[in-house]
Amino acid sequence: MRRFSIFAVLHCFAFSCKADGILEKMTIHLVDEDGKPVQGATVTLDCLRTAQSPGSSFGLPHPLVSPVSDADGVVTVTYPKYVMEKLETVWIGFEVDHPNYCPYESQNYAVTGGEKPIVLKKGATLTVSGYLDKPEDLLPKVSPQITDSNNLGFGRESWNVNANGSSTTHQLGAGPYSLRVIHFGKDGSIYFSDIVHINIEKGRAETVNLKLKKGIRVEGKLDASVPRPVTNGRVVATIGLEGQPVWMTWRPVASDGSFVFGSLPEGMLNVIALCDGFVSKNPTNIDDRHKRLRNPQSFALDGSITHAEVTMEPTATCEVLVTDQHGNPIKGAQIMFFPNEEFAFGTNLVGNRSFRSEEYLTMNKDEYRKLMEARQSELIDFQATTDAHGIATVRNLPGAKQNFAIVHPTFELPARLVFAKEWRRDREIELMPRETKKLTVQLEPKGARLLGDEGDMLERLDAAFEKWLNP
Repeated sequence: MRRFSIFAVLHCFAFSCKADGILEKMTIHLVDEDGKPVQGATVTLDCLRTAQSPGSSFGLPHPLVSPVSDADGVVTVTYPKYVMEKLETVWIGFEVDHPNYCPYESQNYAVTGGEKPIVLKKGATLTVSGYLDKPEDLLPKVSPQITDSNNLGFGRESWNVNANGSSTTHQLGAGPYSLRVIHFGKDGSIYFSDIVHINIEKGRAETVNLKLKKGIRVEGKLDASVPRPVTNGRVVATIGLEGQPVWMTWRPVASDGSFVFGSLPEGMLNVIALCDGFVSKNPTNIDDRHKRLRNPQSFALDGSITHAEVTMEPTATCEVLVTDQHGNPIKGAQIMFFPNEEFAFGTNLVGNRSFRSEEYLTMNKDEYRKLMEARQSELIDFQATTDAHGIATVRNLPGAKQNFAIVHPTFELPARLVFAKEWRRDREIELMPRETKKLTVQLEPKGARLLGDEGDMLERLDAAFEKWLNP
């Protein structure tokens, strides 16, 4: 599972809003360990990098899937020429998939060419199954969760379901793995095995049969500081450590402040909650570097039922007045904040309601894609649109430093220099719990200065600095 950062969220938004649609093509050469071409592999492009921001990954709104590699092991990849405006794509990130080889992942493949052929390694075979009482009484179907030491997970498409209920993959490379097996009961119950650690040897076929037991029920509530009825509440939960299979899901909060997770695996339950006017409080033992992120509260899962009370604190509100360069209010400008939550495996938007492990493991790729697209269109947290007076009010923001961007058909935020060569069209503001902060933001006509034309921007910055020194 890839890490997801606050700036990745912001960049994904910026790319989807501002890329101009010009596409380029490049070829990638795939060979096996003997140097022979690999035919029938698929390359899925999912992120871009620029020379100005080499450490940042710009996500695509939708992954771009190439045709399969030909008899010479060559696959033609189409990619956007510009990440946004005039910021050119310099490196691409992608995954290579073939049913008989180990998955391959690259985060910085140069589009200019000159890269060596990608070597796909032959995968070992692993068959997993599960049972409740007797090892010989296999469950009719199980869903494996497996990760390697790099936290790379293997999705449901990597597994074939056998007639006896077991699942087999031929895509594992040699090395250590963490494995959990899951069964979804007809009554909605979920059964989990313990996490086991296995070592896969190249060229060998392994079989693992694990005992499963019913998941733990969690009954929880938001603390009494949140007035009832609770509105727009949800709790995001994860169980798992980095390098191990992670279970992630969410549930709505009822008007009385209660929530229920019917079946969760054993381990440490980490939760983050959000509702109108309140967010779960950060633990006291986090360092300053992580305080701008919302960190989870933890509860040990033991026994058949666990009770959890989530400590909450008030959120902040930001009222933004948006004007043009002459001070006139701008109507219809969309203000978008990006507060992030942090779990052991990475970060995401606070209170994100898009991902559930149980859906990911039980739906086919097309069903899951349609669900994610429908759900994303419904997610409007931390956003507001300016009225005729140019004012927009964004609520439910965690108290911390927060970044925001503004979208409008004909105006945009002036770019700001963040690092040595990195310009962004966003702003940062410090918010405090219970606070309503008011600010005015001036936009400029769209296209007046394009990201990627750093020479012109630096000249403008130098001129402004000189004017400030010598008024």
